[in-house]
Amino acid sequence: MEETNFLQNIYSILVLIFTTPFYLEMFIFFLISFAMMITFIIKKDKKVRKILLLIYAILIILLFGYYGKFLLYLFDKIMDLLFGLIYFPNAVIYFLVLVIVNINTIFSLFDGYKKIKFLSNRSDIIINIVNVICFLAMHLFFFMILDIVISNNLDFFSQSSIYANQTFRILVQASTIIFVINTVTVGLIILYRRIVSLQKKKDKPNNIPNETINAINQNIEFNNSNLVNNINDNINNE
Repeated sequence: MEETNFLQNIYSILVLIFTTPFYLEMFIFFLISFAMMITFIIKKDKKVRKILLLIYAILIILLFGYYGKFLLYLFDKIMDLLFGLIYFPNAVIYFLVLVIVNINTIFSLFDGYKKIKFLSNRSDIIINIVNVICFLAMHLFFFMILDIVISNNLDFFSQSSIYANQTFRILVQASTIIFVINTVTVGLIILYRRIVSLQKKKDKPNNIPNETINAINQNIEFNNSNLVNNINDNINNE
């Protein structure tokens, strides 16, 4: 295969676009969408936002109209791959999950979630407990996995070797399922608190309370009275 540089790749893509009518139509469509997005970013025009939502809807319809069957097939394959990674992750994915768990736990223990304003104190405590449980379980299983790998002389980077051991497979599957449950639980708590926070802001009355209005009126009347008295005193003195 002949190697090409970046500019050659761009040139080839442009030739492909301008020599294929369908690609050219899509290119013009995306070019117009880009111009409208830039307009919205600069002017924050609500009309442009509605048009962009319409363009987005048209894009979705076009995608499913032209490639609906393939997209459904692709979705099924992605789901199969996702479940495969959950139940049979390779070494890279497994260590990546461990790193994420450690970072998340450190973030949690150092009150990282408290900095999220819409989270209540109770929600923060629940998230911390869930994260700690996941952290301890994952590392307990990790030490057990290492012991099994060393004891049975398994090749950790060969899936056919390590997944032949049933105990290893059970521990890895349990670890990944705990991680998924932890992620979903924390995500749902944050989403729920965000919705509650937005609802409270929506329900919060914009009108100034009557007590505040009365206090302002009394203050104005008092100031006006003092002003009138001062003017009268100045006139009398003259």
